[in-house]
Amino acid sequence: MDNNIGEHVTLWAYARGEAARDLPYQLWCMIEEAGDWQRIMWVDHTEPSRVPKFGDLAHWVAYMLDDYDHKVWVLFSDNATGDIAGVGWFNKIIKGTAYASIWMSPRYRGKPHVREAGKLGLAFGHDTMGWNPIYTITPWPDVRNFDKRIGFKEVAFIPKIFGVDVWLLEHHKNG
Repeated sequence: MDNNIGEHVTLWAYARGEAARDLPYQLWCMIEEAGDWQRIMWVDHTEPSRVPKFGDLAHWVAYMLDDYDHKVWVLFSDNATGDIAGVGWFNKIIKGTAYASIWMSPRYRGKPHVREAGKLGLAFGHDTMGWNPIYTITPWPDVRNFDKRIGFKEVAFIPKIFGVDVWLLEHHKNG
């Protein structure tokens, strides 16, 4: 049994040169259409401009490929349709630990696909990559609650870090 395949979604590790050439653009289009940049990047540090730069394609590609904060990307596809259901990433990878993030298309929110994607992502991080613990940080109460439902434990509430209040959570492989 492949531990990257769930009942509703399949996890695919993204490797540049192994996936569609325009995949970063496809993901950007999905997030742009959903209007979810604030949910992913939280705070707009870009200079004011006629056309907003926050969440534009250049910003997204720079975020994906940041040399100073290497990321391991995973995709989640809908098993019924093969469509991209969402994307996850691990960053701040240091000494056997990593931080995890996930974004799912609005059409899957409220469905079992999201929780299953989160659990597959954690299994990938722990079992394939060997990270333990895995952390996550969020300013969003609904995301904190989702993280708890998939097994994260709240470690701390940190006021006004990165300009917003956030929760730090951790997930250990065995509990």
